[in-house]
Amino acid sequence: MRIDYISFLKEVKCLKMAKIAIFIVFLTILTSAYTFNTAVKAEQASTASTPYVKYTLISYFIDYLTNSPVPRLNVTLVLNGFTVKGLADDFGSLKSSFNASKDLANSILLNSLSVYGNFTIVKIQDYMMEDLRYDVTYSKNVIIYTGLEVRPKIISTEKETLLYYYIYTLKSKFVNVSDLDVSTMEILPNGEIQFRRDKLVLDARPAVPVNRQLNRYESLYLFPIDYTVTVKVRIFRFRFLPETYPVKVLVTENTSFVNIMGPILHFRINETLSP
Repeated sequence: MRIDYISFLKEVKCLKMAKIAIFIVFLTILTSAYTFNTAVKAEQASTASTPYVKYTLISYFIDYLTNSPVPRLNVTLVLNGFTVKGLADDFGSLKSSFNASKDLANSILLNSLSVYGNFTIVKIQDYMMEDLRYDVTYSKNVIIYTGLEVRPKIISTEKETLLYYYIYTLKSKFVNVSDLDVSTMEILPNGEIQFRRDKLVLDARPAVPVNRQLNRYESLYLFPIDYTVTVKVRIFRFRFLPETYPVKVLVTENTSFVNIMGPILHFRINETLSP
């Protein structure tokens, strides 16, 4: 029987090509598996480098004058996007837990604080409010402090990271503040005295402005009770040199009016009479 040599060579060539194809498929599968494993390991390593931990925020609300707890105070705190809202317990404490990146402890800040009711904040941690830079608004029985940027006291344990805030507050009351700028006083030809509708620029922290347009002569403020507030009044000496003039104010339960315009008028008269 004669062997067809050409057919034999073709069969051998086909077998070689089949083996090569199988090898390529095997190599592709192996490479894909390796790539997948590498990606999974990289993802696991990334996750392991930024672990999530438990944080517990503990805020104490304290009466500034008596150093006693302020119970049942309704507040909202915002820290780096995390919002904690609720009532302080009978010991003036509000607690809340959340999970976040371990690195958050390096940058967490109290950004804003809302207090419901007639209470003003006097001190946060070791900072008096008059020494902090912040914005404050009053609307519908709520005082909103923003831009505080105050760090907590941090204690780390094996199970969690504790964030402590000590917030000192005082019960407050509404008072009218005479804040017409007497430097705008003009004497008319007929001898009458006229004031332009300019209000003094006041820094009355920790008191809170409620309505600066109460009337022509006065504005409405919320002042802490039995706490001396140094109201800083921005004035212009000889009409062009800016200066801050301090006026000390103590509001009690019986106070309904604070006279800022009187001391400033006295200052203006002395300035005018000075040689």
